Amino acid sequence: MKIKKIIRKRWKLLSVLVVLSFLLIFRIFSSNQSRKPNNITTLVKEVISQTQTTDWLGNSYDPENTGKEFESASEKTLTSTGWKKPEKPFSIPPDNNAMKIMLKEDYIAPSTPGYILELFKLSSVESQHLIDFNYAPRSLVHFDVTGDGRKETIITSVGVGCGRCVDFYISIFTDMGVFDMKVNEGAILPLQDGNGFYLVNKYWGKDGSTVEISKYTLEHKQFKETARKTVTTTAKKQTTPIEMKTYTNARFNYSIQFPKTWQEGAESANGDGKALYKDKDNEVLVYGTNMPSTFSTQDVDVGRGIIITKDDQIATKLEYYENNKVRYIVFFTDMKNVQYVLNATITKDYYTKNRSTLHQVAASLIVVKPLIKYTLNETYRGVPRLVSMQEGQNLLTSNEYYDLLKQRIENDNLSAKIWFESRCNEFWIFDKPNDEFVSIERHGYHWDGCPGDPNSAPRLDIFNIDRVTKEMFWMEPGIIKNIPYVDWAKGIAKE
Repeated sequence: MKIKKIIRKRWKLLSVLVVLSFLLIFRIFSSNQSRKPNNITTLVKEVISQTQTTDWLGNSYDPENTGKEFESASEKTLTSTGWKKPEKPFSIPPDNNAMKIMLKEDYIAPSTPGYILELFKLSSVESQHLIDFNYAPRSLVHFDVTGDGRKETIITSVGVGCGRCVDFYISIFTDMGVFDMKVNEGAILPLQDGNGFYLVNKYWGKDGSTVEISKYTLEHKQFKETARKTVTTTAKKQTTPIEMKTYTNARFNYSIQFPKTWQEGAESANGDGKALYKDKDNEVLVYGTNMPSTFSTQDVDVGRGIIITKDDQIATKLEYYENNKVRYIVFFTDMKNVQYVLNATITKDYYTKNRSTLHQVAASLIVVKPLIKYTLNETYRGVPRLVSMQEGQNLLTSNEYYDLLKQRIENDNLSAKIWFESRCNEFWIFDKPNDEFVSIERHGYHWDGCPGDPNSAPRLDIFNIDRVTKEMFWMEPGIIKNIPYVDWAKGIAKE
């Protein structure tokens, strides 16, 4: 009797388990069915869209799509070898000091000015690595390359390796160390599973180029090359250049060029700018402001880079997704703390089709300066003195601006006067005739017994002198904000 009861209980328990198992299988099957594409073509398109990406230079890559791996504004894939196992595979170790750029005698200035590092909002570890290796950052992205589910910081940089040559470097910051690699003109692209990456290296040719794509995976704390393909490209037929028109803003004295075909909006009520393009789904604004913003975002997937404008301004570029729209923002702040902004909120489709045009528009954003004509008149220490014909005032030579700064610091009896006597300091003068300010930078000198790394010359202080009024300002390296000389002097006097 007892045995029968036990059998009944076990049978009931087994029945319950069978029912639960069936329900679980049905749930999983239903879930999969709901996610299943309508047909195989849709599935292929989904896979391709996950792989395809655009690098920081605007080139499009689709590494898994043989025959269409590469495309840019002027080139496209011609032939492809397909994936092959490399005969001599490369490996990338962490913390490789061989990637450090050693400065040469004809090297003019460090690759990494502090204010550029400030634009990228780098951590202290990331900033110090770029400074130590003499890299100048050009783009920043985050994605998983170690397979741990966390997104690593990846920075593309340039460095002047021989005083004149420019090389590209890519740095991956991980818990295992920093992985540095050198490329001709390349990019790093994510793998779908997150364990590794595609590394692109581009070699220029007369009528096209060769693009080498390598697949790397993480093995024994090194990234090892597991596959390689070579793609040859051909130049596309030259398209008709985009016809541009110019908008000039009177309130903030800036101008910008944009396509004539754009559907523009009216100027803003307060006169700070206008909509260069506007439709029901897209808006591209340009404006100036006396209240600068860093446009901080919590989105770790933000693409951060820089654009050099036509008048050599270094502008910050942000690209990220927000509320199902692409945000494309380019901005820079001048010496008078006025910020100039190109701010676009656009659909993904508009962004894909017009990204290169947006870059071109952003690079045309310049501050309009009064034209000053010069004529030579007498000399100072053998250097021709410039005379402003428009202002009717004598403008000083570079050496005279230096003497002006030195004399004022000495007259004010500041402790900083020892700078001019110490052989462990050197002054670099940046003097362009049409710039509003002459900049004088104090750098540390680490040779001839002076302490410090002889391969570096850190920027310690920046002085900006108004070319006409001779008014002086001090600027802390890495912070683009002019502080009146008198305020700086008060701080020095208290030390």
